Amino acid sequence: MFNWSITRIDNFGENNFDTELGCHSVDHLICLNDSKVSEMVRRTTGHFNIVVVLVNSELYAGGAKGNIAKVTLTEGWKAMLMHELGHSFAGLADEYVSDRLKSDHLEPKEPNIT
Repeated sequence: MFNWSITRIDNFGENNFDTELGCHSVDHLICLNDSKVSEMVRRTTGHFNIVVVLVNSELYAGGAKGNIAKVTLTEGWKAMLMHELGHSFAGLADEYVSDRLKSDHLEPKEPNIT
């Protein structure tokens, strides 16, 4: 049986995770220092499967990398979180095409777009 535990870690104040909105020239993308997030969660809980980072911003933005999903707390954040968890939890890719992200030379590794 697989067990899930949910722990809330409040990290108010300084930008301890080097959070950046609109990174990599993508308006609605959140980037942060995954190593800093993982280290804080490990120190606090000892282990984790998935980490959700809620960013206090009114800008509609989200992102996922590895087992870390992040969204801003704006209208529609719950639906956006489900989308980002699809990336981090299930390894799914976005199903829309962006010329910047598209490659005709490689078979995608994500199971939903092969």
